This record gives sequence, C-alpha cells and structure tokens, in this order.
Amino acid sequence: MADQFLDQPPGVPRSSLLLPTAVKAASLGRNTGSASGLASLTSGRQSFQLIYLEAGTPVTNLTFSSWTTALAAGTNQWFSLYDINRIKLAVTADDTSAAWNAFTTKTLALSAPYMVTASGLYYAGICVVASTVPSLAGGVMPDGYNLAVPINHGHDATNTGLTNPASAPATAAALTKSTAPGTLLVYVT
Repeated sequence: MADQFLDQPPGVPRSSLLLPTAVKAASLGRNTGSASGLASLTSGRQSFQLIYLEAGTPVTNLTFSSWTTALAAGTNQWFSLYDINRIKLAVTADDTSAAWNAFTTKTLALSAPYMVTASGLYYAGICVVASTVPSLAGGVMPDGYNLAVPINHGHDATNTGLTNPASAPATAAALTKSTAPGTLLVYVT
C-alpha cells in the first residue's frame, strides 16, 4: 500500500490523483467520488480521519475543509495527529475564536513538526468548541466502508468536554464510527 491513498485503486499512481501544491498526503484524491458535507463534529469531542503517511514525511500542518455550515460562537479549535493506536503525536495551537466560514479550508500548524518514522495509517484529529460547529467536506462512501477496523472516520466518545489543545488526551479511547458515511477531506503539508 506504499504511496497510496486509502481509496486509490491498485496500480493507479499517486501522481494521477492530482494533489494540490505542497500537499504531502491526503485522505482523498481530487478525483474521488462525490463531495459532501459530513456532519461529523460535536462540540468538545475529537473526531478522527484515517490517513496514510510515508516514513520520512515531515508533517508541519493539517488542513480540514468546511462545507455548508460555518463556525458560530466558537471558543476553541485545534487539529491533532495520532498514530494508529490513537496515541497523540502532535497537536496544533488553539485557533480560539478565529472565523471559519462555509466552504473554506483551515490550515493549522502543529506546535512542532512531526517526522513520520514508519509508513502506515495514522489519524488526523479535529476538535471544535462552539455553539455551532462547522460541517466538514468529504467524500461519500458506502456505509460498510466505515465498519472495517481500523475505523476510517469516527470519534472518541469517552473523552468529551474537551476545552483546548492541552485537554486532548495522550491516548484517545477506542473510536466510535461516524454516523455520516464517508471520508473527511484532510491534507498534510
């Protein structure tokens, strides 16, 4: 599976998936399925998207994209990187109440770049504390796609009421699959 997206057909080179400029990895290729808004966030609860990363890749930033619902009355928002065992590797600074409009990307820098030591699956995390959390852009997948282990797109239902990046758990609880079948769009730069 080296140098391959989760949804990439075998034998199709990664370069044909048209990564945006400076993007080192993505959870979805640009030519994958149909776009959709996934209502996957709950205020104060971390959601996760599985992503494949190559050894030697420096991860400096994580990017998520909003869909039709913009952030409203936000107080905290951050992204994180976890390994496949849900152990926290890196987290961004708190973007506090910064605006996040509909149909826009938000890129946050990790507090320190993380160098991927082993090729494999990782989780990109997102947590927003707000009266209205943004809907997130992604690709629609059959519901069965998210039933296999490891969970493709889910949330930590145990560690709730998170308030800032320091409250992100060192180890996230076992993930509960998202009720929105699909894959969140995540970029690594």
